[in-house]
Amino acid sequence: MDSIDWIKVRFNVLNIESWMELPKVERKRKRKRMESNRESARRCRMRKQKRVDDLMAEMGELQKENSEMVGIIKLTREQYLNVEAHNSVLRAQIVELTHSLQSLNHIINTTQPLTFFYPDNYPLS
Repeated sequence: MDSIDWIKVRFNVLNIESWMELPKVERKRKRKRMESNRESARRCRMRKQKRVDDLMAEMGELQKENSEMVGIIKLTREQYLNVEAHNSVLRAQIVELTHSLQSLNHIINTTQPLTFFYPDNYPLS
């Protein structure tokens, strides 16, 4: 037996001896306190485990919510890009139609006879 084992044995013997030297009332009180401490430690471990379980459940819910939000963001971004592309097409059409309208107005203004000198009921020919 090495010296560390000998110290452990000697310490246990001393504890047993000191325990036996305590009066019966104090031994009972000490035993009750030890049981109470064990029960308190057990309750503490249970509370801690419940807290860990609750946090794990909350983490799972938050991860699920996060992945749903990532999906919504992805879909919204795709829709935004589609709308932006459609807006670009519409802007190009506006430019084309504006040029066409200006051309048609120019044609109308140059080919139409000047009617502002003639009253409405006066024939031109």
